[in-house]
Amino acid sequence: IVALKLLRSGNPLAPASRARFDREARLAASLSHPNTIRVLDYGETTPPNSADWTTWIFDSEEPVKFICMEYVAGPTMKQLVRRMGPCPAPWVLAVAQQLAGAIMSAHASGIIHRDIKPQNILLLDTTTHVVTKLGDFGIARDLNGNTQSTLTKTGQVLGTPDYLAPEQVMGEAGGPQSDLYALGIVLFELFTGHLPFEAETPLAAASRRMFVDAPSLRVFVPQIAPALDQVLMMALARETGQRFHTVRDMADALDWAAREAGISPDDAWPFGPDALPLTRGLVPAPAGR
Repeated sequence: IVALKLLRSGNPLAPASRARFDREARLAASLSHPNTIRVLDYGETTPPNSADWTTWIFDSEEPVKFICMEYVAGPTMKQLVRRMGPCPAPWVLAVAQQLAGAIMSAHASGIIHRDIKPQNILLLDTTTHVVTKLGDFGIARDLNGNTQSTLTKTGQVLGTPDYLAPEQVMGEAGGPQSDLYALGIVLFELFTGHLPFEAETPLAAASRRMFVDAPSLRVFVPQIAPALDQVLMMALARETGQRFHTVRDMADALDWAAREAGISPDDAWPFGPDALPLTRGLVPAPAGR
């Protein structure tokens, strides 16, 4: 079983949307990491004339672009946190190291994701443990090429408001530390069951982070280890110069905080003979929804 992502013909945003789709396919296919959704193939195809099931997908006989990816049943990380609320610290730390590895792999290839959020993280439940899969490189930035300048206007805000770094809210393109900031928000949400910035609208919440520091994890979970709180507060610093320099630095700091708190990420696997995995019973969903 594979997953297919299609760009329907007759898209009113073409050719810009087609260029973005091509770039997403190329960038995602260049990555190879166990915690990144693998792209198996991509290209363009002409819909068959005899297949009735294609009528709801294809608007015409024009070629259709596709990305063929490994299939991960899900659920998404967002579904998990909505159901579970605050997750156990050992589990969050194990997930954090997986996600950090995926992001480091992308950064090493000159790729900035720019839309890291729980909706774009799928969970593969193997009964004994959960493997995270980061996907949807639809608005990724390629530091190795020049396509970004032609596909994104200066001052254009891309990404999901709840997970944008302050510099992205201001219309900057976003760099490695923007991904680091987004990872910090994802972990904050897993630790506490809340977003660090909440307001009547996502855009209002995004605007707040330009002027207000993120709250302590301990506001929501008083018993959380101070060392973990310290690491998350540095990841969520408003100024890029006050954050960790790299995602690897953040991962190392999380390891230190875990040792300080006497927590081992290995405690998250397995769940035990009488315990069900945290993902059991959740409805699968594709990333990016």
